[in-house]
Amino acid sequence: MSKNRAPTRLQLHDTIVSRLFITGLLLQTAAGRPADASKQAILEAAEHLDDAVREIRDTVFRMNPPRCPP
Repeated sequence: MSKNRAPTRLQLHDTIVSRLFITGLLLQTAAGRPADASKQAILEAAEHLDDAVREIRDTVFRMNPPRCPP
């Protein structure tokens, strides 16, 4: 593991774990809510998942930028 990548990987790990934990809580609370409130919580959870995926992709791209052929 490169020394430059270690902090990025740790930050990514902490951020993504937090996002996924929050998403899990949102989905758990959605189960006990009325339909309209559940729908809103599920939509919010989907946004959290989209953000997490986007952050993972952006970080991976920054860590491993595509190489242009010579």
